[in-house]
Amino acid sequence: MLLDGLETSARASENELAHIYPATSLQQGFIYHVLSRGEDDAYRVQLLLDYHHAIDVDKYIKAWEMCIVQYPILRTAFNWEEDLVQVIYRKGKLEYQVHNISDLSTQQERDAAIETIQIEDRRRSFDLTRPTLFRLHIIKQTADYYTILKSEHHSISDGWSGPLLLTSFASVLPGPYGQ
Repeated sequence: MLLDGLETSARASENELAHIYPATSLQQGFIYHVLSRGEDDAYRVQLLLDYHHAIDVDKYIKAWEMCIVQYPILRTAFNWEEDLVQVIYRKGKLEYQVHNISDLSTQQERDAAIETIQIEDRRRSFDLTRPTLFRLHIIKQTADYYTILKSEHHSISDGWSGPLLLTSFASVLPGPYGQ
């Protein structure tokens, strides 16, 4: 029954199931926390990355989309109707927004704008039943200075996997992006 429901839901969103695995004990803790304290943002992780050069936004987005294809955890959602399981889909969709704050004249104003973006993003919870459990904000500060806000739910990453993912991302998009 559960499998039929998951397959039907996947087809309705033009997707397919790839795998179903039991959630790890750590993931179970994160999910139970969300279910009992939905508004608590304790496991919404944000990372700011500064690039002191121009970014080709289309290529940057494409590189992250390639990572989604490569890493099943980036296409993972969860289901807890019966047992708590990881549901890995064939496709994931990168959620991103592009912000241009280059019209702000001082760094202090730009920093305040970035802080506002961070606060607004942190208020947005993740729907753990749908992939992809991370999103990007690409913030153009000046022609040669970009800041990326990467937000993710801790259920799909940890202190070990984050740097590995960033290294893999940098290898997909060579040049100054990985420096």
